[in-house]
Amino acid sequence: LYTAALAVKLLSRPEFAEHRAARDAWLNYLFARQLTEVNGWEHADKQYGGWGYYPFVPKKSKPGELVPAQQLLESNLSATLFALDAICIATENLPEDDPHKPKLRDVGLAAWTFLSRRQNYTADATDWDDAFDDGGFAFIYDDPVRNKAGIAGPDKHGRTRFHSYGSATADGLRALRLAWQLTGNSRFGYQDREDAARNWLVKRFSATEHPGTYTPALAPNRDAVYFYYAASATKALAKSKVREIEGVHWAESFAEALLARQQADGSWANDVELVRENDPILATCYAIQSLSTCLRNLPR
Repeated sequence: LYTAALAVKLLSRPEFAEHRAARDAWLNYLFARQLTEVNGWEHADKQYGGWGYYPFVPKKSKPGELVPAQQLLESNLSATLFALDAICIATENLPEDDPHKPKLRDVGLAAWTFLSRRQNYTADATDWDDAFDDGGFAFIYDDPVRNKAGIAGPDKHGRTRFHSYGSATADGLRALRLAWQLTGNSRFGYQDREDAARNWLVKRFSATEHPGTYTPALAPNRDAVYFYYAASATKALAKSKVREIEGVHWAESFAEALLARQQADGSWANDVELVRENDPILATCYAIQSLSTCLRNLPR
């Protein structure tokens, strides 16, 4: 999924126009792997509307049916963001009467459904739960491990809720905007959700550590996704046109924090191994993405 998304973004650049057939093959790969009605998923399914890591076309299995890698028939926030980002870049200049527009709208609406379910936000004010509806995001449903900050507890309806945290909320904010773009800028509560996610990032802003309320057992891994967080948060703040946070330029803060972490050989690496950011190749890519976003947004 990540390979497909990054290939689409690269091959959509004007200088690679001769490779449009290859780009479109990767783009079709992404379209085919959204968990929607086309693949047998229903709106009520918690997986509906997103993308995940299933190695084949993610057809919904029948009750009792065993399929290869069945545990990967799921959607998650990061894969969904990468897919939406690539699709938006590849299709951003389509004319309004292009025959693909209705398909893109369906893609965006389905993705919106998945995203709205991952956000700790209740649109109905009468059902608002102050203990959980902070506007942030978690990575996936039903998983206290991959939701890096852990379980927040049961809400007033008895549903298990997960703590919001920085990398997921930055991803969620960006993905909301992309899904909204694909729908043709339909409203359906977009502004309220965007505001809630942006406010979460601003209120808990940190350029030096990964923000969020962590359960004590998971606290040692807080910064395992620091570089991923930096790459996504800088993009989210830039796209949301945030310039300063309590009088501080976030771009300056992130740039200073990242440059302070650069190693003598020019690379970056995380001290925490959990999600492989201890690999300098991975961490350095994220750091350079972050710094390039900071550079474009430094105060002049």
